[in-house]
Amino acid sequence: IAEFVEIEATPDRIRSVEEHCSFEAMKRASGQISPDFEKIFEGGAERFFHKGVSGRWKDVFSAEELQLYEAAVRRTLTPDCAGWLEQGRTAMS
Repeated sequence: IAEFVEIEATPDRIRSVEEHCSFEAMKRASGQISPDFEKIFEGGAERFFHKGVSGRWKDVFSAEELQLYEAAVRRTLTPDCAGWLEQGRTAMS
């Protein structure tokens, strides 16, 4: 990235980027990163940035709720879109 934006990747700069890109830093800044999450998610961005574990929602919902979710996904999303939403970039490989 440093080469692309034509800056020197000094140890201090790398450390600063690592600190600002950590999950905890994103959670602390969740209101700035995603101000509209308050409108979209119950509990807003603070709840969305909960633990940083992908797929955590599967352990939160009951089997019936998961079936409702899966039916809604099949009804409204393409398989590629559903894969991206659930698994991010790894679904696209």
